[in-house]
Amino acid sequence: MNLTAILLSGVIGLAQGTLLILAAPGVVGLLRTIKAQLQLRQGAGVLQPYRDLFKLLRKPAVRSNATSWIFASTPSVLFVAYSLLVFMVPVVHPATLISGDFVLAIYVLGLARFSLSLAGLDTGTPFGGLGSSREMFFHFLTEIGLVLVVVGLMIHWNTIDVQQVFEAHWRLGLGAFFTRPELLLLTLSLALLVLFESERIPIDNPSTHLELTMAHKAILLEYAGRDLALVEWAEMIKLTFLLTLLGNLFLPFPSLLATGAIPVVLWSVPAYGGKMVLLVLLLALWELGQPKLRLREVVAPGFTAMLLSLVAIIYTIYTTEG
Repeated sequence: MNLTAILLSGVIGLAQGTLLILAAPGVVGLLRTIKAQLQLRQGAGVLQPYRDLFKLLRKPAVRSNATSWIFASTPSVLFVAYSLLVFMVPVVHPATLISGDFVLAIYVLGLARFSLSLAGLDTGTPFGGLGSSREMFFHFLTEIGLVLVVVGLMIHWNTIDVQQVFEAHWRLGLGAFFTRPELLLLTLSLALLVLFESERIPIDNPSTHLELTMAHKAILLEYAGRDLALVEWAEMIKLTFLLTLLGNLFLPFPSLLATGAIPVVLWSVPAYGGKMVLLVLLLALWELGQPKLRLREVVAPGFTAMLLSLVAIIYTIYTTEG
């Protein structure tokens, strides 16, 4: 690969990641708008998260005197960590700014949640500690499931490189994809893990205002102003990354996208938008039809995701050796 191709690949990867970061509040706004419309409410509009972030960014950060540098640095750590992830995932072109594997992605997700949990403990408040405890409990269930999904992909494709796995799925195509039971099982497992990692219903209710039922939001209660804006924006980026990962990895169309040809890339932009709208619609329908689980009941979907991944791994090994 010559220097021009490397620079072009870097520019495309930078543009894709930047657009995802800027579009993340719009994805959350679309989700809220769809849920409002399905409930026969008007809703605040797709652009409301942008207005909220702009309002918070103009306000100074307010921090307790009891907190240390850990609490102050966590918003920046979250924003940088989740922004790093969107530069690793192919969106409409196989080029990425950062070349990495799925293990690195799991470590980055773990770093972000660990930092947020430390920030909750750093405040010294009851709800901060409660939120930190629940945050790490959810992360424990999620991390094991994600590792099993990565192992399943590694056995199937003999690689855990993000770009190579994406290109393999795109070349496989949507029609052939649904003829492979192991990939369908990994899809269901990752879909459950997306709910865990983004802490959506039935794992947690991001729109709740009842402190005793909060997990992730219990920590966010301690932030204000610019700090809260960075944390909220980072969480929107994470949700966008997870939906992009699920959509582009397990809804692999168009299959010609792996060629990187300009006409195909131009056509794949609305295709990617359609996949995101479909996933947001499915997520909205899911959340409206599901109650929030009690904390002790959250283990069941986590173990279900692990079981699906284990079955996929066993099936892949059996068919490979057979």
